[in-house]
Amino acid sequence: MASPYELAREHLEAAMAAAQAAGIDDDRFGKALLSELLQQLRRHRSAADIRSEVSFELENLEGDQDFPFMRP
Repeated sequence: MASPYELAREHLEAAMAAAQAAGIDDDRFGKALLSELLQQLRRHRSAADIRSEVSFELENLEGDQDFPFMRP
């Protein structure tokens, strides 16, 4: 059974390939995809909650930092 992240990654790769095959620029498609994902989240979560989560993800884009709640 695939995890939610594995499933999302598989679908993202397929969607990116479809966009490229349709001649859609990666950045343009990424922006459209992000917009659609945010609208989907908005159906079940508050704007403040989404903003908080997106801010957290942006602050940790590097991926090589420890989160404050992690033990060394």
